[in-house]
Amino acid sequence: MTKLTSACVEILVQLESIVEQTLLQDFYRPSPVLGGSTIGQHLRHTIEFFLCLEKGFETGVINYDNRNHDKAIETD
Repeated sequence: MTKLTSACVEILVQLESIVEQTLLQDFYRPSPVLGGSTIGQHLRHTIEFFLCLEKGFETGVINYDNRNHDKAIETD
């Protein structure tokens, strides 16, 4: 396993743990610690980064600005 793969797996494992420990209503609640954003918004941001990274490996170009901004990730 490469260092990049290992780092990605570790981040995703940590996210999984956070999701499992977080109450559903806490995903929607703005947090002053997160600059008024929600846990769900930060989770979406991270997941979309990984989706762009995966797509970029296929195409040879990683462009985070062209992500979907899938709001369903924030709440589902």
